Amino acid sequence: MISTAEKSLIIKTNQSNLSISFDDIRYIRSFGNYVKIHCKKEFILMQVTTKFLEDYLPKEYFIRVHKSFIVNKWLIEQVNPASLRLGEIEIPIGKTFIRYVREKTASLSM
Repeated sequence: MISTAEKSLIIKTNQSNLSISFDDIRYIRSFGNYVKIHCKKEFILMQVTTKFLEDYLPKEYFIRVHKSFIVNKWLIEQVNPASLRLGEIEIPIGKTFIRYVREKTASLSM
């Protein structure tokens, strides 16, 4: 169903394979057993858990910041006490993820 190639996520559908560049993925939000992959120009809805998808995405590109959110860490523009910004989008940081997010984003130039 899901695999990764060099710098892209491959989603296998009934009709074809959909390739999404890691650079195009802004963030991923979960809705139970579904995730919505928010890309720069569109979104893709899939029936898969956030944890399952998190395991496939490379840690050098993506960071889990909340039980419902994974973000492309290279698009983070600002880290606040309880949220972060990806351009005009504000993403909450879960209480259990705050220390982890701070450690993983400390080296990013913002």
